[in-house]
Amino acid sequence: MPYGGKVIVNRQTDAWQMTASATRLKIDPALWEVLSNPAADVEVSAAQVHFLLVPEELHRLGRRLTADIRETDIALRW
Repeated sequence: MPYGGKVIVNRQTDAWQMTASATRLKIDPALWEVLSNPAADVEVSAAQVHFLLVPEELHRLGRRLTADIRETDIALRW
């Protein structure tokens, strides 16, 4: 979150949720597409490499990611 904000991570029995909130978010839809479609043709910088690593780790763990992306907050569940 390049403009600051708040991140909350919760764990319940066998599920995780991460919620990020800020007055401004810099959301690049192409990068978020990689999380649900690892075959997406997206060029990433070193600062964005986590978008490529998350799908691999979720696959390894046998987990599925759901994302709710809005103008001022993002909720991820896996």
